[in-house]
Amino acid sequence: DMNVLEQLELPRLVTVNGSVTIAAKQMPSLSMPALTRTGGFSFIGGDYYSESPFTTLELPALATVAGTLKLGQLKKMESLSLPALKSCTNIEIDALTLVTSLDFSQIADLEDLSITSAYELTDLKLASTVHGDVSLNGAQRNYLVRFSGVETIEGALTLSNFKGSEISLDGIKRVGSFTPGSCSELTTLSLPDLEIADSLFKIFSFNKLTTVNAPALTRAGDLSFESNYELQNLEFPVLQEVTRTFNYEGASWEYGRSQVKITGFPGLSALKKVGKITISGCGHLTDFTGLKNTLTSLTADDWSVTDCAYNPTYEQMKNGEYKK
Repeated sequence: DMNVLEQLELPRLVTVNGSVTIAAKQMPSLSMPALTRTGGFSFIGGDYYSESPFTTLELPALATVAGTLKLGQLKKMESLSLPALKSCTNIEIDALTLVTSLDFSQIADLEDLSITSAYELTDLKLASTVHGDVSLNGAQRNYLVRFSGVETIEGALTLSNFKGSEISLDGIKRVGSFTPGSCSELTTLSLPDLEIADSLFKIFSFNKLTTVNAPALTRAGDLSFESNYELQNLEFPVLQEVTRTFNYEGASWEYGRSQVKITGFPGLSALKKVGKITISGCGHLTDFTGLKNTLTSLTADDWSVTDCAYNPTYEQMKNGEYKK
């Protein structure tokens, strides 16, 4: 029974064509000093309700994981070092609750990275490009990590359940999409270096968020804000193009609309090219001056404003009737 296994020695194991899968609640350490390549590697130390005594994972020669590297429920392990790892398609980490830093900067072919419940994690080093998705979930227990090395995430960057009223995501210049999840204390979100969001930039259902600041963003595929009642400041001073749709959705019922705080879009005044604009459910929104430079890229069919304090038609905007 692997759950009662206390010791496992494999000093001469070099290659595993399939996957190494270990689930051992009583094992304090694991050393595979000669292992250089495996199709996958999974070590689960326990479960959500129990605490494994595992503290030490030694894989000094492991250079290639052809599939997924999965580490979970290692709540007493204080550090993780994989000094030779240069090739790994997917990494999944769950409940490495004491680890403070992770270095995957030598992995040039990383496609997807998922980290959940790493409560003490402060530093995450990655290669300059991640070819798929990066998903970080703080489980309401830690602050957002500091990224270093990475500039491009070709897939989705998803952040959720982090503490703190302010989050600044430094260093990342390009993402496929940016879709942060709930961060209950967040009031200010800053992306000081982000230049391009190829597919989607979406802010959805933040209860306290007042400000989104992206001073370097020049282009987004879709730009969407939904159900962010306190949001008032969209600061995108050099954003010139939204390839598909700019969408701002407040609330669908009358009382909810009265609680949506936004009054205008002055921080979008650099926006000149957009495929479509849809705005709805904003009970205090009266000033559309910040969107006037988009009109030459639109037709009447591409402009929709409903259930706001002021609902200008495309023709009214063309006539300069930007505010009520």
